[in-house]
Amino acid sequence: MRAAAVGMTLLCIVSGCTKTPLPAAPTASKLPPMTGPSTPMPESMRTPAQQPPVYKKMGPMTGPSAVTPAPAATPSPRPTTARPETNTIGIELIEIPAGEFTMGSPAGEEGRLSHEEQVAVTLTKPFWLGKTAVTQSQFKKVMGTTPWKGKENVRIDKDGAASWITWDEAKMFCDELTELEQEAGNLPAGESYRLPTEAEWEYACRAGTKTAYSFGDDESQLSDYAWFHGNTAREQYPHKVGMKKQNQWGLHDMHGNVVEWCSDWYGEKLPGGTDPVGSQRGPGRVTRGACWGNAPYDCRSANRFYRGSFDPDPYLGFRVARSQSAQ
Repeated sequence: MRAAAVGMTLLCIVSGCTKTPLPAAPTASKLPPMTGPSTPMPESMRTPAQQPPVYKKMGPMTGPSAVTPAPAATPSPRPTTARPETNTIGIELIEIPAGEFTMGSPAGEEGRLSHEEQVAVTLTKPFWLGKTAVTQSQFKKVMGTTPWKGKENVRIDKDGAASWITWDEAKMFCDELTELEQEAGNLPAGESYRLPTEAEWEYACRAGTKTAYSFGDDESQLSDYAWFHGNTAREQYPHKVGMKKQNQWGLHDMHGNVVEWCSDWYGEKLPGGTDPVGSQRGPGRVTRGACWGNAPYDCRSANRFYRGSFDPDPYLGFRVARSQSAQ
C-alpha cells in the first residue's frame, strides 16, 4: 500500500464526524479543523485503507520509472434489449448485461494502490443499477428521515445526492424500497433492491473499458464526468445528480459526486472469480467512487476504500441495485 495508508484524499476536513468503527477496524484519529484548501494531513494521522478527508496531491509512485498508459478499449455496447426503467419513487434504473472483465488496475496506472491487484471476474446474471446516486428526496420518501440535515458540507436540494448515509441506513433503504415496490405491484417476483457488490460496481463503472476512467486515460476530461476537487472549490457539498456526462452504459456520477457504499466486506485482495461477493468479514464495508473533495487519482474506476458500516460522513451516499439474486 502507498506509504502506510490506503485512503481517500478529501478537500474538506470534518472534525469529529467519524464514529468508532467496527471492532476489527482501526480507530481513526480526530481530525483538526481545516485551515485552507491546500492544508495537508500529517502522515502520522492516516489510517490504513480509510479515506483521509484532505486534499493532497500524491507523490511519485514506486515501481516502474515510466508509466505505460493502458491501451484504449472499445466500450462494450449495451444490448439492444436494454431499457431504462423508473420505479415508483422516481429512481431510474439501467439494465447492466452479464459479462466478463478484469477488475482492478494494471501496474503503472497513476494513483494505483496495492490492494487493486487485478483479478478476472465473471458476472453470470444481468442486474439493474441506479442511473444516479439516491437523491435527498428519494431517501426521504422511503425512510422519512434526513440524516444530512444540519450537517456540514450539505446543500439542501431535493435532486442532490443524499449524504451522511451509513451502510446500515443504505441497506435499510433497500429493504424498505423492496417492500414498497412489492406492495405497489411494481417489483417482479423474486426481485429485490440491494446495494451492488464491489465487482458489479466496477464492472458498471468501466462499461467495457480498460482505461483508468470510463472515458479513457485523459485526466483533463474528468470535469466533464465528475464532481471532484478540481471543480468544487467553492461548492464543497454533494451536487445535483445527473448533471455530468454519463458513461457508455448510461450511468452518471460514477467518477465523482458522493462515495458509494457496496454490499461487500472489505478484503485487502480483490474478490475474483464468478459472481464474487467479497469477504465473509472485514474491518468495514467497501466504498467505491469518489466525491466532490477527491483528487483525480481517487476518481479512477479501480479505486477502492472501506468504512465502518455505521460511520456517516459528508461524502458518503449510495446507489441501488436490483436483481433476482439479492446477496
